[in-house]
Amino acid sequence: MIKSRSIHALLVGALFISSPAFVLAQSTDTEAAPDAAADSAQPSDMQEHTGQDMATMDNESDPADGILDGTGDEQHKAIYEAFLERFPGVPVESFTAAPYDGLFEVITEGRIIYVDAAMKTLFQGEIIDLDTGTNMTESRLSGIHMGLINSVGEDNMLVYKPHGEDTGRSITVFTDINCGYCRLLHSEIDTLLQAGVSVRYLMFPRAGLDTDSSVALESVWCDADPQAAMTSAKAGEPIQHNECETPIEQHYALAGQVGLRGTPLIYLDSGTAIPGYREAKVLVEMINSSEPMQ
Repeated sequence: MIKSRSIHALLVGALFISSPAFVLAQSTDTEAAPDAAADSAQPSDMQEHTGQDMATMDNESDPADGILDGTGDEQHKAIYEAFLERFPGVPVESFTAAPYDGLFEVITEGRIIYVDAAMKTLFQGEIIDLDTGTNMTESRLSGIHMGLINSVGEDNMLVYKPHGEDTGRSITVFTDINCGYCRLLHSEIDTLLQAGVSVRYLMFPRAGLDTDSSVALESVWCDADPQAAMTSAKAGEPIQHNECETPIEQHYALAGQVGLRGTPLIYLDSGTAIPGYREAKVLVEMINSSEPMQ
C-alpha cells in the first residue's frame, strides 16, 4: 500500500524528476539530465509537447470541474473527499474526471496524477491516445505550465521586444548565462525579434541559488540596461557586479514546478514546450504555424 506521506514527498520533494509513461503506453524519458551535459544534447521531435491538442477538451464542461468551488456533482465530490482522506496533506489545485474512463485527474503543484474512484489505484505517468498519438497528459500540463509562467508577469522577466512590428507573439525561455546552447540561441535572437516575436527570459542558475551562476544573473538583472548586460554576458564579456532585489528565486521555484531538467527550456506562446536548443528560424516557423494559447 502507498502511504500518503510518501506520495506527498514524491510529488513535492522530487522537483526535477519526471516519471515515465506507463498508464496506456510504455515510453522512455529522453530529456537531458540537469547536469553539465544538460545543454549538450539537442532534443528530438518526440520531446515537444503542445497545449493546443487539449483545447477542445479543456473548453468542454466537466461535471467534476466545480468540486473545489462547491458546485460539482455530488458523486464526484464524494470521490474528491475520499482522495483527501486517503492522501491527507497533498495540496489539490484541481480534481476532475480524466480523459480516460474510470480515472480522475489530480493537479498538485504543477503536476498531474490519476486515481480511480475506489482510491485503490494511483497512476503517476502519462495517458496517450493511441489513435492520434497525442500525449494527453503532456498536453494538459502545457496549459497548466503556461498559466504558471504567465502568472509571473513580464515585469518579473527579462524581455526583449521585437524590432519594428510587434506581432504579439512570444517565446519564454528558462536560461542560464553559462549554458552553451542558451548562448547559441541568444546569438540568434535578432531572427526572432525581426519576426515580431518577443523573447522572455526566466533566469535559472543551473548550479543552484547562492552560487556564482546566480550572482551573475543577479548582476545582469540589476544592471541599468539588463538586456544589453545579458547579451554581453552571453558573449563571454566580463560582468559588472550589481546587487538588488530579483525574481531569480521565483524563477528557480517555477522551474521545479514545470519539471525543468536542463537549459534552455523553451515555451512557445501556443503552449508547446521544447526542452533544449532549437534554431531561431525554426522557432519562428513554429510560432507562425500556431495560435497563441488563450
